[in-house]
Amino acid sequence: ATAASPASASASASAPSSSSSASSSAKNYFACPICGISLASSKALAEHRRGRKHLRREFERDRWVLRLGTLKEHRGSLEELLALYGGIDGQTECLDDFFNSKNPDSKDSDNFTDSETTLHSSADGKGLDAEVLLYYQYSTLSKPREVVLWQDALCRALGLKGRIRVAAEGVNGTVAGNAKAVRLYKRATCTHPELKMDISSFKSSKGRLEDFDSLEVRECDEIVAIGIPPYQLSSTAAGAHLTPEQFHNYINLAGKHPQRREATTESAPPGLEKDGRAILIDCRNFYEWKVGAFENAILPHTRQFSDFPKFADGLIQKYNLGGPPGATDGIERRGSEETGSQSTAETKDSGSKPPTAVIMYCTGGIRCERGSAYLKSRGVENVYQLKGGIHRYLEKYPNGGKFQGKLFVFDKRRVIHGSNPETVGSCELCSCPYDTYDDRVRCVECRALLLVCPTCIEKQSSGQEQKETTSTVHLSKSNNKRIRIHKSVSLHCATCK
Repeated sequence: ATAASPASASASASAPSSSSSASSSAKNYFACPICGISLASSKALAEHRRGRKHLRREFERDRWVLRLGTLKEHRGSLEELLALYGGIDGQTECLDDFFNSKNPDSKDSDNFTDSETTLHSSADGKGLDAEVLLYYQYSTLSKPREVVLWQDALCRALGLKGRIRVAAEGVNGTVAGNAKAVRLYKRATCTHPELKMDISSFKSSKGRLEDFDSLEVRECDEIVAIGIPPYQLSSTAAGAHLTPEQFHNYINLAGKHPQRREATTESAPPGLEKDGRAILIDCRNFYEWKVGAFENAILPHTRQFSDFPKFADGLIQKYNLGGPPGATDGIERRGSEETGSQSTAETKDSGSKPPTAVIMYCTGGIRCERGSAYLKSRGVENVYQLKGGIHRYLEKYPNGGKFQGKLFVFDKRRVIHGSNPETVGSCELCSCPYDTYDDRVRCVECRALLLVCPTCIEKQSSGQEQKETTSTVHLSKSNNKRIRIHKSVSLHCATCK
């Protein structure tokens, strides 16, 4: 008994010590209650919370808390979604049309009865069953996460696919679905009091639901990524808008770059008077303007929009547009080997007065909002942008107007066009007219899409089979283009070679 006493005393003495050690070690762990795991440091926890799995679980939890996780495709659920930010007054007819279109006996479920779009893809007549919406709105959102949840539930209830980016500065989206569902979606989105949108904010074209793999609605820092935080470069400082008609009148395709505007009866904005000269800037990436652009436009060899500030800095210096001197490598490094009209971006306008105005355009207008704001932040005056982008211009001028070629879009359609499209793109290898992108044909380095015709793909593939020991084939000493043949065909683009 006396011998056991020290042992039990020792055990009792060690018990508190181990429990205190366990509690102290427990304090060293940081738990994530959503995922049910513990991590060793606050830094590891912060990194975990930025991960895709955690964000998805957090999203599902928040959606369930807001009672949006159990919504189905039925009238009561849609009425509940419509009532979140507005009412269902005036939406009864849209709801009736949508649910009638879900009826298998309905004969007009896939008709574009509510769409006045004149833009379509080259797949017309091959099962087009959807209307595709392109839209954006810069407007301060107090609770962007709630807008994400609402848009996700609304799109799923209506059977829509696409991509929507939501940030504190606004929303940017492309969605596709049945025409009746799209009509209801537009009206529902316009009920949000902070978005301040109306039906005219949406641009429409024809396509297929299969052009989008799924639905993705996410919260971002920027609704279009230029790489500069919105608090440093606000869209409220953007250039003035030009309607498609004004844009059409203020660009002169006959003169050399910089261009002189055509005569018009209306009073012109500053810098666009009769004796003024403007430069026309395409804000899109090189693989976009390869298939279509306005003549005499400056065409940047950028791969993504975050490259635009460097490109703009070079233009400011080359054309003496004002503001502090900018870095020129944004143009010179990316445009070391240019052909056709894009070479005007490299031309020094020496011996002449600087342009009196800058006109910009892009696909739907959103990139011009940030791009023009950047130019103005650098001291450039008289900056203008095409309202609604090329998309709205082609709606106004279905035959193409002064736009040459087709409009690149970021879905499986790749290009859309009006009633009278022309082929301005060319094969990277044989230079034959060609403007159909193939997802297998990309730059070896940056994975950007490139134009290579099927004949050249077949030739290079068969040539590569004869040279199994070589994975890279030099095609031309003059341009040093290279092609790699494995399961796909790809080249070095102008920005990477």
